[in-house]
Amino acid sequence: MARAMICTTVLTFLFPTVAITGDAVEDIGKPKPKPATIAVGSAVYSLAWSKDGGKITEVSSDLDIRQWDVSTKKALWSAKTGGGFLSGVAYSPDGSRIASTSDNHIQLWDAATGKSLQTLTASMTAVNSVVFSPDGKHFAISGGASAPAPAPKQDKLLAGVDKNTTKQIQIWNAATGKSLKTLVTQTGDYVNWVAYSPNGTYLASGGQDKMVRIWDLVTGKVVHILSGHTDQIDSVAYSPDGAHVASGSDDNTIRIWDAATGRCLHTLSGHKQMVNSVAYSKDGAHLASGSSDNTIRIWDAVTGKALKTLKGHKDEVFSVAYSPDGAHLASGSTDSTIRIWSARSVADTTVLV
Repeated sequence: MARAMICTTVLTFLFPTVAITGDAVEDIGKPKPKPATIAVGSAVYSLAWSKDGGKITEVSSDLDIRQWDVSTKKALWSAKTGGGFLSGVAYSPDGSRIASTSDNHIQLWDAATGKSLQTLTASMTAVNSVVFSPDGKHFAISGGASAPAPAPKQDKLLAGVDKNTTKQIQIWNAATGKSLKTLVTQTGDYVNWVAYSPNGTYLASGGQDKMVRIWDLVTGKVVHILSGHTDQIDSVAYSPDGAHVASGSDDNTIRIWDAATGRCLHTLSGHKQMVNSVAYSKDGAHLASGSSDNTIRIWDAVTGKALKTLKGHKDEVFSVAYSPDGAHLASGSTDSTIRIWSARSVADTTVLV
C-alpha cells in the first residue's frame, strides 16, 4: 500500500549578493558577460545533451527535431517529425540514438546522422515525455487520453497494452520497440513527466493530479504517493545518487523529496509563474529550474537555499539540462533560443560561454 506524504516546509530566500544587469544576473563588480545563444527560430519545448557534451538536440514548435554543435552554435542536422506537438526528447545512454515524442508517437533517430530509425505508436492520445533507462535497454513514456476510461481502484501495473486504461505510463523495449508494461494511476489524469532512478529500479512520475509517485519497476507497485503541490506537476528529476526527487509545478514551486521515505524536505519558492523543468547538477549539489516567468533559478539542492537567478530569455523557459560533465547548463525557451550557461561553480554560474 502506497503511503501519501504531505509537504509542509517552505523556504524562501532573497538575493543580497547579486545585481540584475541586462541579460544575466551577475556578481556585483564583475563585467557583464556576453551571452552565448543558439538561435533556433521557433519555440523550444525540450532539449537534451549528447553523451560527449558537444551537441544539443531540441524539439520545437515548427515540428522539427534538430541537433546543434555547442561550440559553433550551428545545426548539424534537422528532420521533420511528421507529427503534431513535440514535447519530449532524450538521448540513449550510449549516445547512439535519440527518442522524441509527438502526439501519440515515439520516434527513434540515429544521433550521428539524424536518420529516422523507427516510429512507434503509443496507446494514448498524447505522449508528454520520454526517458531512457540507465542501462539503455528500455525507455519510458508518459501522457494520457483525451477521453480516459474509468480510473482503476488503485495504482497498478498492467502487462503490455490494455485498451481499457488511460495508458498514462508505458515501458518499452528499446531494441525491439515492443511495449512491455503499462502503469496506471488511480486518478486517471495525464502524467506529464517521468524520470528513472539512477539504478533503474524506480520511476518517478508527476502529472495533473498534483501528486508525485515513486514506482517500483520490479513489482509494478507504487512505493510512495507524495502530496503537497497545489497545482499540476510539469517535471520530475532524480538526484544523481538516487536519494532525492525534485518536482516542479504550476503552483510556482519546486519540492525536494526523500526518495526512500517519501518525506518532503524542502519547498522552494521564488518563481513568479509555473515551473516547467527541473534538473540536478552532475554532483547533485545544485538544482536548476526553468519557469514561465522567463528565468532560470539555481538552488542549493541540500539546503533548499536560492543561489542565483539567471535572466536573459524573453519568454517562457520550458527546458533546462546540465551537460554530462556538469560544466554547463542549457536552457530552452519559447523565445526561440537556447542559452548555454557556465556552471563550473556557483560563483560563475551566471556567465554565459
